[in-house]
Amino acid sequence: MIYILLIICGVIIGYGLEWFSVFSLQGRDFTRMKYGKHCTAVVFGMFLPLLWYISDSSEAFIIGVVLAVLMIIVTLTDMMAMLILNKTLLLFVFPIIILRSIFPLENGLVSSISGALLAFVILAVLAIASKGQVGGGDVKLYTLLGFFFGMNAVLVHLFLACILAIIGTLCLILLKKKQRTDAISFAPYIALASMVMVIIGG
Repeated sequence: MIYILLIICGVIIGYGLEWFSVFSLQGRDFTRMKYGKHCTAVVFGMFLPLLWYISDSSEAFIIGVVLAVLMIIVTLTDMMAMLILNKTLLLFVFPIIILRSIFPLENGLVSSISGALLAFVILAVLAIASKGQVGGGDVKLYTLLGFFFGMNAVLVHLFLACILAIIGTLCLILLKKKQRTDAISFAPYIALASMVMVIIGG
């Protein structure tokens, strides 16, 4: 019964997240995805019961839900407008800080802060080296993820996201959906890497 309720809640939340993402982009140039709201509802409806199944505690489930909500919103805005909005990230700063204060990593806030600093430095260097291919939104998002995952895990996360981005980009080019010179949204691969790490980490 609990899984049915989680599926229903996931679908409802998924529709809400798509609406929120579109609402947050009002006043900006963006292209709404044709089946975006339905895909979001299906994905979140499937992910929520899966997360419940693999979580070894209620705290792990809560942390996973917060991360998933953030990842879905930034993925949608990045795909629709190539933007990761500051207001979206700010909305999650305090919840993540509070969660990591209540449910800290192995070395406490030291691990979270060092992870945030390391992620910021690496992504800032990548942003400069890529001449804008890695945007400021990616830098800020990874800084937040560095705080969430900690120093060691965020390095694994970044490596995984880059591998997924390379594979995804090559597939899009081979399918002639993108050209080699086209800008590619990085947030979907960051989100996918996050979900993989949450699932593997249990």
